[in-house]
Formats: sequence, C-alpha cells, structure tokens
Amino acid sequence: MIEITIAAADIGALSDLLTTDPSAATEGLVQLCIDPPKADSGTLRRLTEILLNAGANPNHHETLYHACEHANHAILEALLASPKLEPPWLSYCLLHKLDQDDLDGVRKMLQRGADPNLRSRQGDREMSLHHAIRRGRDTAALDLLLSFGARADIINIHNHTARRQAIRFGRTELGFAAPEATALDHWLFRLWHGPASVPPPEALGKQEMRLLDEAARMGRHDAVQNMLGAGFTQAPCEPLPPGPPLTAD
Repeated sequence: MIEITIAAADIGALSDLLTTDPSAATEGLVQLCIDPPKADSGTLRRLTEILLNAGANPNHHETLYHACEHANHAILEALLASPKLEPPWLSYCLLHKLDQDDLDGVRKMLQRGADPNLRSRQGDREMSLHHAIRRGRDTAALDLLLSFGARADIINIHNHTARRQAIRFGRTELGFAAPEATALDHWLFRLWHGPASVPPPEALGKQEMRLLDEAARMGRHDAVQNMLGAGFTQAPCEPLPPGPPLTAD
C-alpha cells in the first residue's frame, strides 16, 4: 500500500497510512529516495518530512545515498534537516554526491556537517579531494572542499596524497611542487597535456594503467591518445558503484 501512496505523491493518504501503520515509514522513505514521483519540490519535501516524523530512519543505507542522485534537492534537504541523521553516514555519502557533479548539493552536505576528510571504507580509501580529482570535478569543486577544511596531504590506500593525485591527473590546483611527487608522477602529468617526449622513468603499474580508463570517462580523448601512444594498455573499465557501498555506523 505504501508503494502506491508514494508513487501517487498523495500527502493525505500517506499521513493516514502512517497513522495506522508507522512501521512502513522507512520502507516508504527508501522508495521515495530511490524513485521519487513526478511532483513539485514542496510536495517531495513534505512527503519526506511526513515519513521522517513517522519514524523513518534517515540513516538507512539506501536513503541519503540515493537522495544524492537527484538534481532536485527537496528530498535531500529534508533528510539533511533531520536531527537523527548521523554525521559519519552523511560524510560517506558526500563522495556519492561528488559523483553527480552537483556543486550546490555538495555545499549543502558540507554545511550540514559532512567531513571532507573522512576516509571511504571501500576501494581506494579516498577522501573527498581524492575522489573529486578522480571523478574529474572542476576547480570550483576543489575550492569548495578546501574551504570546508579538506586536506591535500592525507594519503589514500596507494600512498597518494590528494595533491600528488592531482599531479598524476594533470592538475595544478593543489600545487605542482608536492614534495612527495615522483618523477613518474610528473611524467604522467605531461600526458594530460601532450604526447610523451621521453619514456616513463619507471615501469607503469596497475595504478598508472587505470588513468587510461579514467581519462576516457572524463571525455579527455586527447589524454587517452597520449597515453596509448606512451604504451598504456587498455583494460576493462572498473564498474561504477551499483548501489550503496557502505552501511551506517
């Protein structure tokens, strides 16, 4: 019954249903976040608030995660306003909001208290700056994260600081003279801007080969050609996360 009510965006029916069966609130919130009905922002926000007031769990692993996927922020804003939202889960989902290239949404999450330096539990164990660079987010996104305290000197699982990762991705916003950057990092930097003029200073490993797929995902066809010309080999693209990768603490 709650599935039909959510799909119809019927505020009155939802209120009546939850009055008699509040246990359905979290189920309804998950559905709303994954597949919101076609409705105006006010209706979407009110639906979310009714579900939360009835006891829906804003920290269920599919709520905030999927709310981050929508350009309309009505559901996201209602979740962020919930006093029950747990800061660690908010911080983990910040990385997924960065996947959407939605600067305003990222700002709302940071203003709510998302920690840009919280390490992901999966994959490369990255923080927000690393993730933004890997996803090809622009300078404005990096500046926003920095303005909320993101640190460029924390390492991921590959021992790459964010500023070193930026160099490997052909970027200078975090500084070009990072003391931890190697000759190979600077050789990789040049491939994003032109063909290689010299061989790599050391053998290319798995992490270097990944740059080929990542450049392709960003639509950087010039960099792809430079990498292929420098001896990179094509490998199957790593799939993007199909769903919530984490569980709330």
